[in-house]
Amino acid sequence: MTMARKAECVYLISFLAGIVLANTLGVEELRHYGILNEYFVKQLLYASINYDDLLFYVAENRGAVFFLLFLLSGFLALFFYQSYVICSVLFSKKSAF
Repeated sequence: MTMARKAECVYLISFLAGIVLANTLGVEELRHYGILNEYFVKQLLYASINYDDLLFYVAENRGAVFFLLFLLSGFLALFFYQSYVICSVLFSKKSAF
């Protein structure tokens, strides 16, 4: 078994162990505090939402993060494409080197 394969196995096992631990140990906290406990359900029940301004509210609060992620994904795609081209030229069978 290669070192990369061992690292993949360790990553997979630790990922699955984290999921199992979060689901078994965090059940009581979720029941007590909960995502939708009684306090938050009542707040949502009696909230008035202006649907005309909702899109602008979301764009204002999440737009900068979305734009930053969009730029980073473009830069990463460009970086990986350039790395692929360089590696394919360097390691091709008909290399000039």
